[in-house]
Amino acid sequence: MGGFMAVKAMALYPERFSCGFVGAAGWIDPADVDESFDEEVALAFEQGNGFEMLNSRLNPDSEAGGLLGTFFFNLLVGDQDPVVLASVYRGMREFAVERATLRSLPKSFRLVIGDRDGLLPTAQALAEVTDRAELEVLPGHDHGSIGSAPRFLESMVEFFEDPALCPPARARS
Repeated sequence: MGGFMAVKAMALYPERFSCGFVGAAGWIDPADVDESFDEEVALAFEQGNGFEMLNSRLNPDSEAGGLLGTFFFNLLVGDQDPVVLASVYRGMREFAVERATLRSLPKSFRLVIGDRDGLLPTAQALAEVTDRAELEVLPGHDHGSIGSAPRFLESMVEFFEDPALCPPARARS
Protein backbone atom coordinates (compact mmCIF):
# COMPACT_ATOMS: atom_id res chain seq x y z
CA MET A 1 0.00 0.00 0.00
CA GLY A 2 2.91 2.34 0.74
CA GLY A 3 4.10 2.36 -2.87
CA PHE A 4 0.67 3.41 -4.09
CA MET A 5 0.62 6.12 -1.41
CA ALA A 6 3.97 7.41 -2.66
CA VAL A 7 2.74 7.61 -6.27
CA LYS A 8 -0.42 9.42 -5.18
CA ALA A 9 1.58 11.87 -3.03
CA MET A 10 3.92 12.64 -5.95
CA ALA A 11 0.88 13.21 -8.16
CA LEU A 12 -0.89 15.49 -5.69
CA TYR A 13 2.15 17.41 -4.38
CA PRO A 14 4.90 17.28 -7.02
CA GLU A 15 6.47 20.47 -5.67
CA ARG A 16 7.33 18.64 -2.43
CA PHE A 17 9.48 15.99 -4.13
CA SER A 18 12.83 16.20 -5.83
CA CYS A 19 12.37 12.55 -6.92
CA GLY A 20 10.68 9.37 -5.74
CA PHE A 21 11.32 5.70 -5.05
CA VAL A 22 8.52 3.14 -5.19
CA GLY A 23 8.98 -0.43 -4.02
CA ALA A 24 6.69 -3.34 -4.88
CA ALA A 25 3.89 -1.25 -6.37
CA GLY A 26 2.97 0.77 -9.40
CA TRP A 27 -0.05 2.57 -10.76
CA ILE A 28 -3.76 2.10 -10.34
CA ASP A 29 -5.65 3.53 -13.32
CA PRO A 30 -9.06 4.75 -12.11
CA ALA A 31 -10.58 3.14 -15.20
CA ASP A 32 -9.18 -0.27 -14.19
CA VAL A 33 -10.21 -0.40 -10.53
CA ASP A 34 -11.80 -3.82 -10.00
CA GLU A 35 -14.40 -2.88 -7.40
CA SER A 36 -15.94 -6.36 -7.34
CA PHE A 37 -12.60 -7.97 -6.41
CA ASP A 38 -11.88 -5.17 -3.94
CA GLU A 39 -15.22 -5.69 -2.25
CA GLU A 40 -14.77 -9.46 -2.22
CA VAL A 41 -11.40 -9.03 -0.45
CA ALA A 42 -12.86 -6.48 1.98
CA LEU A 43 -15.75 -8.80 2.86
CA ALA A 44 -13.27 -11.65 3.36
CA PHE A 45 -11.27 -9.39 5.73
CA GLU A 46 -14.46 -8.72 7.69
CA GLN A 47 -14.88 -12.49 8.05
CA GLY A 48 -11.28 -12.84 9.21
CA ASN A 49 -9.76 -14.47 6.12
CA GLY A 50 -9.10 -11.70 3.62
CA PHE A 51 -5.37 -11.98 3.59
CA GLU A 52 -5.33 -15.37 1.90
CA MET A 53 -7.25 -13.91 -1.06
CA LEU A 54 -5.09 -10.79 -1.19
CA ASN A 55 -1.89 -12.80 -0.80
CA SER A 56 -2.85 -14.98 -3.77
CA ARG A 57 -2.90 -11.82 -5.90
CA LEU A 58 0.31 -10.35 -4.47
CA ASN A 59 2.28 -13.62 -4.62
CA PRO A 60 0.57 -15.71 -7.31
CA ASP A 61 3.57 -17.92 -8.12
CA SER A 62 5.10 -18.22 -4.69
CA GLU A 63 3.81 -21.11 -2.63
CA ALA A 64 6.50 -20.78 0.04
CA GLY A 65 6.47 -16.98 -0.03
CA GLY A 66 2.70 -17.08 0.20
CA LEU A 67 2.74 -19.24 3.30
CA LEU A 68 5.47 -17.11 4.84
CA GLY A 69 3.59 -13.96 3.88
CA THR A 70 0.41 -15.27 5.51
CA PHE A 71 2.34 -16.12 8.67
CA PHE A 72 3.92 -12.64 8.91
CA PHE A 73 0.66 -10.91 8.06
CA ASN A 74 -1.12 -12.78 10.84
CA LEU A 75 1.70 -11.86 13.20
CA LEU A 76 1.46 -8.17 12.28
CA VAL A 77 -2.29 -7.67 12.05
CA GLY A 78 -3.76 -10.81 13.55
CA ASP A 79 -5.10 -8.89 16.54
CA GLN A 80 -6.53 -6.04 14.43
CA ASP A 81 -10.23 -5.43 14.04
CA PRO A 82 -11.32 -7.20 10.82
CA VAL A 83 -13.76 -4.37 10.02
CA VAL A 84 -10.89 -1.87 10.18
CA LEU A 85 -8.75 -4.05 7.89
CA ALA A 86 -11.65 -4.22 5.43
CA SER A 87 -12.02 -0.45 5.54
CA VAL A 88 -8.31 0.07 4.90
CA TYR A 89 -8.47 -2.26 1.92
CA ARG A 90 -11.53 -0.48 0.53
CA GLY A 91 -9.52 2.75 0.75
CA MET A 92 -6.99 1.43 -1.78
CA ARG A 93 -9.11 2.71 -4.67
CA GLU A 94 -8.46 6.25 -3.43
CA PHE A 95 -4.84 5.84 -4.54
CA ALA A 96 -5.81 5.68 -8.20
CA VAL A 97 -4.20 8.47 -10.27
CA GLU A 98 -5.34 9.79 -13.63
CA ARG A 99 -3.09 8.98 -16.60
CA ALA A 100 -2.75 12.67 -17.57
CA THR A 101 -1.56 13.53 -14.05
CA LEU A 102 1.16 10.89 -14.20
CA ARG A 103 2.30 12.07 -17.61
CA SER A 104 2.74 15.57 -16.25
CA LEU A 105 4.89 14.61 -13.26
CA PRO A 106 8.03 16.75 -13.42
CA LYS A 107 10.18 14.52 -11.20
CA SER A 108 11.95 11.26 -11.89
CA PHE A 109 11.31 8.16 -9.85
CA ARG A 110 12.45 4.56 -9.69
CA LEU A 111 10.24 1.51 -9.34
CA VAL A 112 11.75 -1.70 -7.98
CA ILE A 113 9.64 -4.85 -7.92
CA GLY A 114 10.10 -8.61 -8.03
CA ASP A 115 9.43 -10.65 -11.14
CA ARG A 116 7.11 -12.90 -9.09
CA ASP A 117 5.11 -10.02 -7.56
CA GLY A 118 1.45 -9.98 -8.56
CA LEU A 119 1.70 -6.18 -8.75
CA LEU A 120 4.34 -6.30 -11.49
CA PRO A 121 1.76 -5.33 -14.15
CA THR A 122 0.96 -2.15 -12.18
CA ALA A 123 4.66 -1.23 -12.08
CA GLN A 124 5.02 -1.94 -15.80
CA ALA A 125 1.94 0.18 -16.51
CA LEU A 126 3.39 3.09 -14.55
CA ALA A 127 6.71 2.85 -16.38
CA GLU A 128 4.83 2.86 -19.72
CA VAL A 129 2.64 5.86 -18.84
CA THR A 130 5.46 8.24 -18.00
CA ASP A 131 8.98 8.59 -19.28
CA ARG A 132 10.01 9.87 -15.84
CA ALA A 133 9.94 6.37 -14.30
CA GLU A 134 12.74 3.80 -14.30
CA LEU A 135 11.63 0.21 -13.74
CA GLU A 136 13.95 -2.36 -12.20
CA VAL A 137 12.62 -5.91 -11.91
CA LEU A 138 14.46 -8.20 -9.49
CA PRO A 139 14.43 -11.88 -10.50
CA GLY A 140 13.23 -14.47 -8.01
CA HIS A 141 11.38 -12.07 -5.70
CA ASP A 142 7.72 -11.75 -4.84
CA HIS A 143 5.82 -9.07 -2.97
CA GLY A 144 6.88 -10.33 0.44
CA SER A 145 10.56 -10.92 -0.26
CA ILE A 146 11.50 -7.83 -2.27
CA GLY A 147 12.35 -5.68 0.77
CA SER A 148 14.96 -8.17 1.96
CA ALA A 149 16.68 -8.42 -1.43
CA PRO A 150 20.15 -6.82 -1.20
CA ARG A 151 19.66 -5.29 -4.66
CA PHE A 152 16.51 -3.48 -3.45
CA LEU A 153 18.46 -1.38 -0.96
CA GLU A 154 21.40 -0.98 -3.37
CA SER A 155 19.05 0.34 -6.04
CA MET A 156 17.45 2.80 -3.63
CA VAL A 157 20.82 4.12 -2.41
CA GLU A 158 22.17 4.43 -5.98
CA PHE A 159 19.09 6.35 -7.03
CA PHE A 160 19.06 8.81 -4.14
CA GLU A 161 22.84 9.37 -4.26
CA ASP A 162 22.88 10.21 -8.00
CA PRO A 163 22.14 13.95 -8.31
CA ALA A 164 21.33 13.51 -12.01
CA LEU A 165 18.48 11.16 -11.08
CA CYS A 166 17.48 12.68 -7.75
CA PRO A 167 18.52 16.30 -7.33
CA PRO A 168 19.03 17.56 -3.79
CA ALA A 169 15.86 18.97 -2.29
CA ARG A 170 15.66 22.70 -1.78
CA ALA A 171 15.39 23.90 1.78
CA ARG A 172 11.90 25.15 2.57
CA SER A 173 11.45 28.34 4.50
